[in-house]
Amino acid sequence: MAGKVLKANIAIHTCASVSAVAAGAWASIPVVGAAGIILGADTLFLTPLTIGMVIYIGKLHGHTFTYSSIMAGVGQVIGMVLGVNAARALTALLPGWGTGVNAVLAAGLQETIGWGAYMLLEEGGDINELGDFIKNRRDDIDAMKEKESKNAEKIRRAIENLPEDQRRRYNYLEEQIKRKDISDSGKASYQEEMIQILDKAMS
Repeated sequence: MAGKVLKANIAIHTCASVSAVAAGAWASIPVVGAAGIILGADTLFLTPLTIGMVIYIGKLHGHTFTYSSIMAGVGQVIGMVLGVNAARALTALLPGWGTGVNAVLAAGLQETIGWGAYMLLEEGGDINELGDFIKNRRDDIDAMKEKESKNAEKIRRAIENLPEDQRRRYNYLEEQIKRKDISDSGKASYQEEMIQILDKAMS
């Protein structure tokens, strides 16, 4: 089995990748995408993925978080995104380019939250202080993201090299997570199965 930091990287990469695809798709319809971004609709859609990621990272550190118990801490961080929603909406009005920018922002947000949660818990912090931790330690978090970028590349290669049956299952789970009619608990379950597939592949 992969080590703790690699397991965290797998979880963060999986969440960031799915978020990027979902956010990019939302922005692909210029007027509708822009309106949804301003209202925070795409942020709300991505929140369950973020919480599922943090719950998994908590497990790596011996914690059993529930959706409701960490919603306040994660919600505070998600709220930081709303300040840039207007700028994101403007880019969404530019087909193609807007889609790419929205996807990059969504992936970057998930990576920041994921590595912020990992570092906070490594230091024995309270997950409900995640927002303040990210504000105060952004440079350290960015350094961690850069340090782990090589492992992120290994994860991408592992996905490409999955056996055919596992690759089909992984792709299926990814598609299910992006569906709006799937419950938050269902998305969290699919997300964890994706992580487990990659964990086994890289062990």
